[in-house]
Amino acid sequence: MKIDLKSTMTLRYGATGRESIGDEEYRLFQSWCQGNIEELFSKKYFTRRILPQLKRARLLRGIIDFYRGVESDVILDIPRMGPRSKEEFVPSKENRFNFDFAAFYLAETELGAKREVNPPRGRVCILKYTINFDELKVVDLADDDLRLVNELMFHCELCGQEGYPSKEFSQHVGKYLLSLFDGVIVRGVRGDKNYHYKNLVILNKFDNYRKYINGIPYIYS
Repeated sequence: MKIDLKSTMTLRYGATGRESIGDEEYRLFQSWCQGNIEELFSKKYFTRRILPQLKRARLLRGIIDFYRGVESDVILDIPRMGPRSKEEFVPSKENRFNFDFAAFYLAETELGAKREVNPPRGRVCILKYTINFDELKVVDLADDDLRLVNELMFHCELCGQEGYPSKEFSQHVGKYLLSLFDGVIVRGVRGDKNYHYKNLVILNKFDNYRKYINGIPYIYS
């Protein structure tokens, strides 16, 4: 964590670059997170504090490149670099966002894709995707002005770890977001004080992923 010099009252977290929401707000946020899962989106804290920020999220437009990374010492074929197939994916209560299929993660940079994989040998197979956001409904939830939404997505990313909500919490959030959008932009949680990046999380099944592939897989060290 580092102190943002713009204000001694504002903390900016090193791993993600997001700003803190303040002690009192965080207490209220934590209380909401730990409440009844089935009532998450009807609670006043959500409808009055989080939902207004969610509604302000910017809808992406145009064409932007993103990168998929998979740990490997060799170049993988296209199916290995796409969403997991029904045969590969086993529904589980341990899944972060979806229960009956896996959300698909892409990073905005090659290094971001490598950080997401965090391979112990330091090598990762990369495939570039060129996404036409005029064809998908994707919103930017990493905007600095959406502090509570940033906090919500960070908690979802670290769900199941000590001090954070359960996987069930993040699944409910994922299903709620899927009812509104095809995908979301979130802050990557494996950055540091010198490097921050963002991820594109495709929440739908993304069966037509091949149309967005740009080039062939390659090794990135």
